[in-house]
Amino acid sequence: MARHRLRLVMSLVVLAAAQTHANVIHVPAGQPTIQQGLDAAAEGDTVLVAPGTYTGSLNTGLDFGGVNICLISESGPDVTIIDCEHSLPRAIWLRSGEDPSSLIEGFTICNGSGTAYGAGMRCLGSSPTIRDCVFTGCYAGGAGGGLCVESDQPILLEDVVFRDNDVWGQGAGVHFWEGSTATLRRCVFEGNRATPPAGGAGGGLSCLLSTIELEDCVFVSNSASYQGSGARIQSSHATLVRCSFVGNSHTPPYGTCEGGGLCVSQSDGEARNCTFIENKAYTGGGAFVRGWSPISFSFVGCTFALCGSGLGAGMAVEGPATAVLDRTIIAFSDYGNAVKCWGEGAFSITCSDFYGSTGEDWPPCVADQLGVSGNISADPLFCDLSARDLTLAENSPCAPIANPVCGLVGAWEVGCAATPVRAISWGAIKGLYGQR
Repeated sequence: MARHRLRLVMSLVVLAAAQTHANVIHVPAGQPTIQQGLDAAAEGDTVLVAPGTYTGSLNTGLDFGGVNICLISESGPDVTIIDCEHSLPRAIWLRSGEDPSSLIEGFTICNGSGTAYGAGMRCLGSSPTIRDCVFTGCYAGGAGGGLCVESDQPILLEDVVFRDNDVWGQGAGVHFWEGSTATLRRCVFEGNRATPPAGGAGGGLSCLLSTIELEDCVFVSNSASYQGSGARIQSSHATLVRCSFVGNSHTPPYGTCEGGGLCVSQSDGEARNCTFIENKAYTGGGAFVRGWSPISFSFVGCTFALCGSGLGAGMAVEGPATAVLDRTIIAFSDYGNAVKCWGEGAFSITCSDFYGSTGEDWPPCVADQLGVSGNISADPLFCDLSARDLTLAENSPCAPIANPVCGLVGAWEVGCAATPVRAISWGAIKGLYGQR
């Protein structure tokens, strides 16, 4: 709450400086409902909402009506809740060209259902800035359980949490499509589910025909029945920086899903300094790259650990597509070979370390790349794998001091003193770290 109050003060100071004639409308002190506050607002005004749970007519189905307004809670999402009560209308529907100067900040949006797209919120032809909000317990029958975005204007999400949302389609947390351009910073996707028996995609996030940039986002314990339990990127351009994919999988863990952490389908882009740990899937436990025409997607300075799949525990690629791996670790996969080439799929690998898989670390489709271009098979010497600490010991072969040509390999820097190097079987490793 203290963080929200600081942001609130900063937001109001910025607004006051930029819009000297803007008004602040208080709900419920000045207007009894949120929609009445919005209706009373002019361009650039702020509707400031007091703590409480807001339900029913004029507190859900909110519409800015094409006016760029700042809708802000006084005390943050923990105590300011828009509850759709498991029925229409959704909490917010912006559809009149609102631009990024519109701001929605500091709300929990929950229990939206009964609609095909965006059960919590839908942006159709509109691109507000969404900050410090929580979408939870929402269900959509088509796309975007929490939030659905279809807009040709850039949209920004910062510090937004998508938790325990469901979709019978794609994007249980959020779905972007049809030319959307989105930037997400420090967003969290946890426990979201894309559940159709054969078609659920993007447990946390789904992106279709769009451009998306993710920075410092976290995907934890999401699931999908078809593609991308953590996230699915299709026919899009994507950049992921310092993102983490942890424990995403189909139920049962190896189910039918392609890409336990991330599925990239007919898309280009890059994942940089990202972490994939304990993700499971039928194909591509950590990540799956596929294309039906030539495409490539790069993983630069990434770490994959404890992922599992019978067809590429760390990563699988189906062609014609190429997964480009540079300074990347795939280690201690708990089921299957480190990687899998499917059809015409291929890997281009430099300065990378594959080690400790239950199957082969360098199976036939990549075996000729071991020992060349800086590629190795050696214990990366994580500081404490049992605690999921993937920083490196000083004497790690992936640390810059031991690998001056390649520099740092993996997503994490040196974090502990030198660790003794000792031979150890995979059975002993599983016993040590409690893997089953």
